[in-house]
Amino acid sequence: MEPMRDSIHYQQLARKARQLASAHSDPVVARRLRETAVQHDRLARKLEREESVGEKNQSEWKSFIKQLKKR
Repeated sequence: MEPMRDSIHYQQLARKARQLASAHSDPVVARRLRETAVQHDRLARKLEREESVGEKNQSEWKSFIKQLKKR
């Protein structure tokens, strides 16, 4: 079973890919590493949006449950 990956993981991968790209002497490899970094950044932003929507839904449910308990 594959471990769950969050947005921070992909942000770190993107940062590392950029570091490798700046240190690499071959321009083709450096470009490919930068492209990979962009892909990781996009995935991280997507996961952040999904996480924030999930937190919002949870908070709505929590407030709904509190209202039910008050009755």
